Amino acid sequence: MKRSENGMVIPFEKFAGDNSKSKLVIKLPIKAIENPLLLYIEFGENSERFYLGEEKALRQISENSDLIPKHKGSVLMLSEERPLGSLLMDSYDFVSNHLLKVTNIFRSMLHSIDSGNSEKASDYKMLEKLWNEGNTFQRIVINYFFCKFYQVKHLAANGTTGIFAYTAERRRELYSDLERSIEQEFDLLQHNPTTLSDLKQIRYYKRADLTEKIFCSNLAEFYVQYISYLSDRSLFFRICPRCGEPFFTNTSRRRYHEECAKLQDKDNKLRSQHNLERDNFYKQCQEERYSYNNFRRGKAFERGSKKLQAEYLALFEKFKRELAKQKKKLQGDNAASCRTRVNTWLNKIIDERSELERKF
Repeated sequence: MKRSENGMVIPFEKFAGDNSKSKLVIKLPIKAIENPLLLYIEFGENSERFYLGEEKALRQISENSDLIPKHKGSVLMLSEERPLGSLLMDSYDFVSNHLLKVTNIFRSMLHSIDSGNSEKASDYKMLEKLWNEGNTFQRIVINYFFCKFYQVKHLAANGTTGIFAYTAERRRELYSDLERSIEQEFDLLQHNPTTLSDLKQIRYYKRADLTEKIFCSNLAEFYVQYISYLSDRSLFFRICPRCGEPFFTNTSRRRYHEECAKLQDKDNKLRSQHNLERDNFYKQCQEERYSYNNFRRGKAFERGSKKLQAEYLALFEKFKRELAKQKKKLQGDNAASCRTRVNTWLNKIIDERSELERKF
């Protein structure tokens, strides 16, 4: 594996292309990752730091951080201290925007091996590009799955070169197990769990004894322990319904960003005021309808001339016909700007009716 100057491992070899066959030639590392791969997270008062590497090395580093230089070759990734919850933020962004690309690349790599073909150089180049451009969690996922793929590749290659009985059929069996494992973890990622309730719905939640240091052997365990740790410290992940941005809150009841909450309260007050005025308008319209009907059934109306009666009934029909249009104005997006015109229309109708009734 290629190592950068600062000791961070980039999980890609320099692949040499065989131009005569137009196939990718994979240069295996001298030593593959032999021990189980772990994600180790160390928590501070309100911070976190993570490591990704071999289990044996990370267990020793967790006891004594001065051993990091000694285990330099076994630590694939390490981070500076970051605000608590940063990794979950990165996880949400990765799953929302880039998971499908990463998933398709690993599926393509597995399909190439299963069909007996060499992997495509374009897959590795795209994977390397996503690793360079990705956030912290995206790099963890790519490293994590690449090492799984790499380990099986290494074992299969050693088997075919050292023991001839290690047949192609056995290689397919290895990759079948790997594919099943990777697909299960892709399925977990696609659910994008950010709360304990999400994990319980997909049956991944299992109560764990939490400390300031957690070791995760797979992504499911990472989500369970990490989200449990945040919840125990009243740090809840939320997506603001107003702006759509993720944020953390110290109460499970909060739904909006602080600024969005203020804007939402303002909108709620305006909406309540609008609903009140609209209800008053509906009430006035109902009273106006009663006034028409009561007068039409009264003795004054019966004593009036046919011309006045026809004019009165025509005004009533005009009122009913235009009322539906005026109500729609108060239900649209421009209800606030239409409110004055609607009230003006109602007052005009009331004045016309009153003026006509005085003529009877």
